[in-house]
Amino acid sequence: MPAAAQRVLLHQLRASGAVVAYHGDFDWPGIRIAGHVIRMHGAIPWRMGSSDYEQAVECAVGNDGGNWGRGC
Repeated sequence: MPAAAQRVLLHQLRASGAVVAYHGDFDWPGIRIAGHVIRMHGAIPWRMGSSDYEQAVECAVGNDGGNWGRGC
């Protein structure tokens, strides 16, 4: 889960009316953290859909894991 400082910041942002968008890793811990941030802090998922996951997999396979940020 997010550290104490991050939780306080997220709470303060939401209390001030900010819209919080969340993007994280697609592994199980990342999905768990995303669920927590969305549920507890009212964040909206950003690039966390199935098509985003599929694109990430295609980039990882096509780039041999060594060319992140170059076309993907």
